[in-house]
Amino acid sequence: MVNWHLIPNEKKIHDTTMSRKVFLKYYLGAIILIILAIAAFSLPFVMPDIPIPSYIAGTVLILLSLIPAGIAEMKRRREMILITTDRILVRKFDKPTGSVNIEAIPFDKLTNIRVKQTRTQRMLHIGDVVFIVASTEHILKDVDPPYVIEKAVYRIIEKEKARARK
Repeated sequence: MVNWHLIPNEKKIHDTTMSRKVFLKYYLGAIILIILAIAAFSLPFVMPDIPIPSYIAGTVLILLSLIPAGIAEMKRRREMILITTDRILVRKFDKPTGSVNIEAIPFDKLTNIRVKQTRTQRMLHIGDVVFIVASTEHILKDVDPPYVIEKAVYRIIEKEKARARK
């Protein structure tokens, strides 16, 4: 997320996207294709009746390995969060319409923050962060690590309360 979302006198504290750990299967697919490409470069690669030079087969496999990694990176950037000194900005990309929605959550409207984790998410040290404003939930999925965001927001809220008491 870029800094032009900031208002005057507002500072960026933390920003994050979905964890790469969620997309391990895409990255493993890319790694397997790269291993096959290395094998193609080092071994003669011949298909029945159609001889293919090993450098062409290896190059094609390396180019194919970019596809799953690119898909993972595009999916990872669909949701982003920016925590500033005044508010939380949640940016979500809507795939069917192609639109980008940015939700600004001021700290004084925030009623609760919750971290949800499945067993798999706990093993990967990731989780969903839920921001509750009135009765509306704003969910940021698969954040790495989720408790850092929760602590950062609570720390800012406590500083604001201390500043208001003075």
